[in-house]
Amino acid sequence: MTNLEKIQLCQEIVDQIQAKSRRPVCRLKLTQEPFTVTDSHLGGTPYLPHNGQIPVDADGNQLWLCAQINFTQMPPMEGFPKSGLLQIFLEDWHFGDFGLDDGPNTAQDYWRVLYYPEVDGTVTMEE
Repeated sequence: MTNLEKIQLCQEIVDQIQAKSRRPVCRLKLTQEPFTVTDSHLGGTPYLPHNGQIPVDADGNQLWLCAQINFTQMPPMEGFPKSGLLQIFLEDWHFGDFGLDDGPNTAQDYWRVLYYPEVDGTVTMEE
């Protein structure tokens, strides 16, 4: 096998791996513009339905909002909702890396992912 054939074979293998591992991507454009409680944002005040509660960790400590994504504000992506609101809450430094655990345990003891299929537009930031 020539060097050129080896290079072509390697490229074919790389192309196959890339094709199998492709994932949908949406790039965030961050601004410092004011936002409402139902908008997509990082940190800050989370959307909660009327009488909702901010999630707590296994020890009863309140989690903080890392990210909130309102799918009506996102470009449509295959396999993702077209509406609703996704939230990621983390615990302060429990694992030394913002509450993320790379182990096999998926129990949401020190983090929480919430999805609200419907968003109540009457909820206010003050609530």
